[in-house]
Amino acid sequence: MKKKFTHWMILGCLLACSWAFAQEDTPYEKKGLFQYFTEYTEGGAPAFISPEAFMAQHFAATTKYGVEVLDAETDELGVTHYRLQQVLNQVPIARSMMIVHVKDGKVLKVNGEWFRDLPKLNNKPVLAEGAALQQALTKVKAKTYIWETKMAKEHVAGLRANDGVVDVTKPKGKLVYISEGNEPNAHQLKLAFKFEVFAVDPFIKEDVYVDAGTGQVLFKESKIHKANTPGTASTGYYGSRSITVDQSGGYYYARQTGTRYIELYNMNGATVPQNGSRPNGSTVSSTSSTFSGSGNARYYIDAYWGAEVTLDFYKEKFNRNSYNNAGGKIEIFVNGSGSIANNNAFWFGSFAYFGNSTSGTPFTSLDVVSHEITHGVTGNSARLVYRGESGALNESFSDIFGSYAEHYAGVGDKWTMGEYISFQRSMSNPNAHRQPDTYQGTYWVNPSSGQDNGGVHTNSGVMNYWFYLTSEGGSGRNDRGNTFSVSGVGIEKAAQIAYRALTRYLTANSGYSAARTAVINAARDLYGTGSCEEAAATDAMYAVGVGSAFSGNCSGQSCDAVTGLSVSQVSTNAATVGWNAVSGVSSYTLEYKEASAGNYTSLTVNGSSRNLTGLTPGTTYQIRVKYTCTNGSEADYATTSFTTQQDNQDCNALTGLSVGNIGESSAVVSWNAVSGVSSYSVEYKVSQSGSYTTVNANSNSVTLSGLTASTGYDVRVRYTCSNGETAPYVSTTFTTSGGTTGCDGIPEWSASEYYYTGDRVAYNNSIYEAKYFIFYYPPTDTRYWAKVGDCGGNSSCSAVTGLQATNITGTSAQISWNGVPGVSTYNFEYRVGNGNFVSETVTGNSEPFTGLTSGTSYTVRINYTCSNGQTADYASVTFTAGNGNSGGNCANVPEYVSGNIYQQGDRVVYQGSLYEAQIDGIYWEPIHGWWTNLGACSGGVNAFLEKNAQDVLSVYPNPATSKLTVRMQNPENQKSAYIRLVNTVGAILYTNQISLNPGNNEFELNLDSVPAGIYILSINNTSKRVIVRD
Repeated sequence: MKKKFTHWMILGCLLACSWAFAQEDTPYEKKGLFQYFTEYTEGGAPAFISPEAFMAQHFAATTKYGVEVLDAETDELGVTHYRLQQVLNQVPIARSMMIVHVKDGKVLKVNGEWFRDLPKLNNKPVLAEGAALQQALTKVKAKTYIWETKMAKEHVAGLRANDGVVDVTKPKGKLVYISEGNEPNAHQLKLAFKFEVFAVDPFIKEDVYVDAGTGQVLFKESKIHKANTPGTASTGYYGSRSITVDQSGGYYYARQTGTRYIELYNMNGATVPQNGSRPNGSTVSSTSSTFSGSGNARYYIDAYWGAEVTLDFYKEKFNRNSYNNAGGKIEIFVNGSGSIANNNAFWFGSFAYFGNSTSGTPFTSLDVVSHEITHGVTGNSARLVYRGESGALNESFSDIFGSYAEHYAGVGDKWTMGEYISFQRSMSNPNAHRQPDTYQGTYWVNPSSGQDNGGVHTNSGVMNYWFYLTSEGGSGRNDRGNTFSVSGVGIEKAAQIAYRALTRYLTANSGYSAARTAVINAARDLYGTGSCEEAAATDAMYAVGVGSAFSGNCSGQSCDAVTGLSVSQVSTNAATVGWNAVSGVSSYTLEYKEASAGNYTSLTVNGSSRNLTGLTPGTTYQIRVKYTCTNGSEADYATTSFTTQQDNQDCNALTGLSVGNIGESSAVVSWNAVSGVSSYSVEYKVSQSGSYTTVNANSNSVTLSGLTASTGYDVRVRYTCSNGETAPYVSTTFTTSGGTTGCDGIPEWSASEYYYTGDRVAYNNSIYEAKYFIFYYPPTDTRYWAKVGDCGGNSSCSAVTGLQATNITGTSAQISWNGVPGVSTYNFEYRVGNGNFVSETVTGNSEPFTGLTSGTSYTVRINYTCSNGQTADYASVTFTAGNGNSGGNCANVPEYVSGNIYQQGDRVVYQGSLYEAQIDGIYWEPIHGWWTNLGACSGGVNAFLEKNAQDVLSVYPNPATSKLTVRMQNPENQKSAYIRLVNTVGAILYTNQISLNPGNNEFELNLDSVPAGIYILSINNTSKRVIVRD
């Protein structure tokens, strides 16, 4: 994209501007920057004409500045991401980078470091450029610089052409504004010369920033990304692997074009240039399509295969075309010599070098190859500065995708980097290799130190551990003393979150706080706000000591591997593979192969079992199953194996299975009779159900009755052979006919009821579903309701109602709920405290719950399978054994019930403690705020606010339209307070610090930018519910 510069004079923005978005990151504002992250509400998203126009309107500074558009990319979600740099007096501000995220002509959010309080700075240097360069060279302290080499002198004399990769001339200074240490502080910006210094002895390439007034070196950044550490012995990596090569004449060459644009060069012991120029080598070749070798040579092709794997997963999983997302060629060099050749691997712009080891095998393992290529990805996206916290993130994201590469290829220990070369970093336990697992915790290196560019290879352990916890989950106590618990979402989703954070949110100088913002927003983009993926990313950041934990209950489908994978009905040539169905998933990928074979046979299975036929007797098979999650990523494989029986006689599946005479409640299943067989086993189930009903047939047909109209069924038939073996299943499907279902008891909409996201109502003979928490607005208002269908054609599948726990003792309780017409069995699940749920099937709508432990909290949830094969939502109730209505301060106080609405002053028992609602309209669990914990049921009531919120805080009119008057008492004569407006899902629409007078205070809020809905207005610890209408 052509770079653009625009200048303007911008005035400050009034308070009303802030109503459109959430405000955070006051440390940035104190240092003269805009808040780091801004997200606009659905109704308040500004129109986008151009980056320049948007910045002019919404990010006014104290003086005029310009904008340089670094790049713009549109992702798979249809969001275009503009990366911008700030320019003052025609001079770029080195630390500035803002990303503007735009979709459908609206700005969704912005993030980055953008300077607001721009000082009056000169753009004319006091120090001469030559003197500034000398100061830079004094700081680098190299023996020989590239412009002093024979190659450079020959080039200057016209005796040698430059290869175009490296500038061999003495560096020219470029003017920039930067603060000492590259700190984000507008008040400390200084005019500086930036020099790109290249030394060959030792091998150094650094950007050095020199104060253009005093000659002080303000900051320097390494531009070579490397892994430099001793190796140990290893005996080989991955065995036989398929690769793509080029054939020319009688030779095969390790090179290819197209999506994988790769070439492998053997330097044959030539010196690795220390001037950054392209090394010399010959393309690795073979007289056959099989590439092999002995000694170190057998490992060189590993780098080529590793590059294939890396480009494959970047394209398949993230739709990225090579390291630069433009199909750029990757040249790989191996087997060099010289001072930087051995025990080393590094990335340099568009080529990578992988060295030999002085005490083991070459640095060509898959995780190392992917690590280095990912430095190229980072250099063409976030551009993370290779120093301090941003440098640690740079290293970590290379580790993350090095780890993911091993997962993708199914090789190695994905949670250990460099396990084949003993160049190890543990992602599951960073402390094991002297890396921190907590921000500023044990083994943390001061980012301002001179050690390893501020600890980039050490402090990367924090983000590495985040990735492990987001993938696998875990619990414990971190170095800050905080207890954490993370529910992992699998490496596939964790990798999607990491990639989007790296390429769409992180900026050049991002640290760990910015990384937290990036991963949370990436998770929200991909899986939705409040999703379990957002919870995992947030809780994992809390676990490593960055930010707070996720608040509230998450929602959304997990992406874990299937459970319960097993093989049954194994015969000489067939077997049935089954697994536990995953809620919301109808299609799975089943892959199988003989254990000695190289490739799997892949099948698409609609259901949770599949019969495999045509197998070889007496042979071991490997099985693996996965599925595609709702966001398009793939769950991890579940694997198992089995061995077919030895062949002794034919026991084949029957033939001719068909279903006829299909009615609303019955169908006839028939098949070709098998000679000598008089009894058959017929099994059938609703297609979305997990268990079959079995009937025996004494002929080759049977009538199924008691079926449900307009419902899909699976049916399978088998028999027992004369040798005692069971024949393989043969299966088919059918759908019953006719029938109308009406609205199946869905309640009529009421103007006086509260409705939550997902609630369904009947209105004018149609079914509607609430998009948000809503009150007052009718279902015909499409802003808040979505029409599901008409009554009579779309069977509802609502959660059971009336779920309650009664007769609670120390060892038992009675669980009951309102029965659903036509439903006889329910799924009854319970858990102890916050443990895992245990499931069983019950008959009827009341169930004794026994074997409880006194004083222990239990959660019970109920759902059922609807007539259309769907699964109803859960209804849940939480209670404490022995503490319900048994006496003391909890006597006659009801247990908290999920879904109930509580008003100010209501009291409930939850997990053995007594809680009181602080505000009206609470529906969430007492542990999530706006509840006062009055103490354990076995003790007295704790002290709580003596003054009722009604007396301290009042608002009017309520409901309000465009203006809201707020009255607040200040009995403690506080000088200021924080005011915040939050919607019902916890998103902050407005926050600000206000000044207070002693006694009574009154002020007015402008609601013009606030969409209609229900909100919580809080000032310090006092809150009121506010209803905003159009």
